[in-house]
This record gives sequence, C-alpha cells and structure tokens, in this order.
Amino acid sequence: AGPQELAPQCVEALSERVVGGGGSVALAACAALGDFAVGARADRRSAAVLAVVALSEKALQSLRSDIAALAAGRLGDIAVRAALDDVAAQGAAALQRQMFAHGSVAVRSAIARVLGAVAGEAEARAGETVRVLTTATLVDSEPDVRRAAAAALAAAASRMK
Repeated sequence: AGPQELAPQCVEALSERVVGGGGSVALAACAALGDFAVGARADRRSAAVLAVVALSEKALQSLRSDIAALAAGRLGDIAVRAALDDVAAQGAAALQRQMFAHGSVAVRSAIARVLGAVAGEAEARAGETVRVLTTATLVDSEPDVRRAAAAALAAAASRMK
C-alpha cells in the first residue's frame, strides 16, 4: 500500500489515541494530527480532512481542558498555515463552531485567543472570525470569555496586515 492508502489509517490510529490514550499520549496525538494537517499535500487531502475532524470532534470536545486547548491551538495552526486552503478553512470553521458550543469557560477563552491569531494572520478567514469574536464579546454568558474575545479582537487588529 502506498502513502495515499496508509495516511488515513495513520490518522485514524492517532484519532483513537486522542480519546483513549491518556494525558500525554492524547496530547502527543493532537500535536501529530495538527502537524500532519498543516503539511499535507493534495495527494493526502482526505487524510488531512480526517485529521481536522478528529481534532474538532474528538480532541476539541474533550472534557479535559488541556487536551481541548491544545486541539484549539492546533486547529488555529491549521487555519493559518495549512498547505491546502480547504483544510485551512475547515480548521477555522471548527473553531468558530466550538466558540459557542463548548461547555468549558477555559476552553472557550482559549478558542477566542486562537481565533484572534487566525483573524490577524489569515486574511482569507478574517471576516467570519472577527464576526464570531464580536458576537462572543456580546452574548457569551461568561465575563471571562467575553474579555478573552475582546482581547483577541484587539490582538487581531494589531496583527492584521
């Protein structure tokens, strides 16, 4: 089997470790999934999409805030630096969805900070990301999240090119 066939299997194995690997193994799996999605070429697009899905649907929704926060950071890296534009867009969209859906104040605050970096560094994703952060400053029930979103907007504005 060639790399195109093996890459999805490797991503699937890593995604299983995000959920069942324990602390340090889950964190390492998140980092590896993020690195793969950032550097994936067109011939590994389907595996890169699987990596984004694993990060957004498993790691980012983890009850462990350290795993979810790392997943948010890796999705931010994907949104800014992924070689494949559609994969980058999926990373940003996953963060934008979880900005309002995640139950943890610490994780929503981490997502806000990451979205601020995405808005400041990825021009193609800035518009929707700024809208999500602006909405968070107005409607999130937690003052800490509203403050994090406001700070992220300020940071994004200072980074925008």
